[in-house]
This record gives sequence, C-alpha cells and structure tokens, in this order.
Amino acid sequence: MQKAPYCTKRDHCISNPNRKFSRYLSVFISGFLLILICILFSPNQVEGNSNTTYKHYIVQPGDTIWGIACSMINKDKVDPRDYIYAIQKINNVEDSVINPGDVLLLPVE
Repeated sequence: MQKAPYCTKRDHCISNPNRKFSRYLSVFISGFLLILICILFSPNQVEGNSNTTYKHYIVQPGDTIWGIACSMINKDKVDPRDYIYAIQKINNVEDSVINPGDVLLLPVE
C-alpha cells in the first residue's frame, strides 16, 4: 500500500489527473446548468413575433384593459379583443383585473 506524498505546499504535490478532470467537469456542468436555468426562467421571455416591440405601461386608477387596448391600437386595423388577449397572454393576466401601479408590457404596432 502506497502512502500519499507529504507536501507542505500545494503546488509541489503530485495530483491525480482524473481528480483534476472531474473537478473541471463538475464546474463546467454547474455553470452550464446555471445558465440554462437563467434562460428558461427569464422574465423577459415573450412569446410571439420576434419583430414585435413592447412598451411598459403603468396602470393608473380607473384604467381597464379594454380602455388601454383601445388607446393603443388603430380600431380599423385591429380588433380590441385580439389586442386584449395579447396583453393578457404576455403579462400572465388570467382575468381582466388590473390594479393601479401594475406594470404591463404592451405590444406596439
């Protein structure tokens, strides 16, 4: 049975190359998983057309999603119901209840 070498300084110790490789591999995998988790759960992900631009809107007292939608679109080109659906989907709003101070992400034509 061979004893481990006695070292006073870490740089002079003979290290096991397999151990060094596994350390680098575990750091690489940890970093990769961290980046993957950040990408998957990023709050800035928006489904839809990638060419669409968005505007932040702070809800004021008395605002409704219908009123906001009607003020943001050309009613001759876009049905307000379609725009409301897009607002609800982008902002994860399940019903039409919004509160003053909420920040909505609105698609801009």
